[in-house]
Amino acid sequence: MNIMNLDGWFFVQLANFLILLVVLNAVLIAPVRRMLKVRAERIAAQTSEIEGFTSSAEDKIKNYEAALESARREAAAVRTGLRADGQAQEKVILEAAGAEAGDTVKAARAKVSSESKAAFDTMLAGVAGMAEKAASKILGKSL
Repeated sequence: MNIMNLDGWFFVQLANFLILLVVLNAVLIAPVRRMLKVRAERIAAQTSEIEGFTSSAEDKIKNYEAALESARREAAAVRTGLRADGQAQEKVILEAAGAEAGDTVKAARAKVSSESKAAFDTMLAGVAGMAEKAASKILGKSL
């Protein structure tokens, strides 16, 4: 028995192999390839969609940060302006209060001076009478 002897069964087996190969290709291999191709296309589409969302999100974050920085600068400018206005109002109020305090002090000094003069005049008027009484008591007779 020679192994290299080709007989009729070899061609039957070869035909069987080829038929099986065509049937398996049609039933198993082709649908799996189609599913893999569809899957690869879907993954590519989702990847590009994800990249689009990512770039959109990054742009939105950049815009948000720019708007936030602009708002911070604007708030700082408003705060500086309000601080300057407050200091100007403080100066005006302090000047008005100083003037009012000066007027009050002048009025109080004038009142104290007039009351002091009145008290001094009253005391001088009473001194003459008291001196007369003291002298009459000391001398023992009325003057």
